[in-house]
Amino acid sequence: VVSDYRGMKVVAHGGLIDGYRLQITLVPDKDLGFAVLANLHETRLPVATTNTLIDLYCDLKAKDWNAYYRQLTADEAEAKRAARAARDKARDASAGPTLPLADYAGAYRHP
Repeated sequence: VVSDYRGMKVVAHGGLIDGYRLQITLVPDKDLGFAVLANLHETRLPVATTNTLIDLYCDLKAKDWNAYYRQLTADEAEAKRAARAARDKARDASAGPTLPLADYAGAYRHP
């Protein structure tokens, strides 16, 4: 991903698998590069750390990237909670299964 970070060209790519996350970031005009790894799947720590390091090494005004991503994560969690609550509120609690439960029992096979 090529992007503009505070007026500088940044080339970055992140990835995650099986409980690990990675962020590789290059700032070509500054001959600067970082690889930040975390042994946690659901985290934005590598991006926050990379942004903090770019700010530090490029003498940019510091920003609390940890707080920024913590708030972003909290906002996303609240939005999911609100969506789930709205979905649950719209459900008819008295509605039962479409068919009698015995009709769901059986041997099933998928090719």
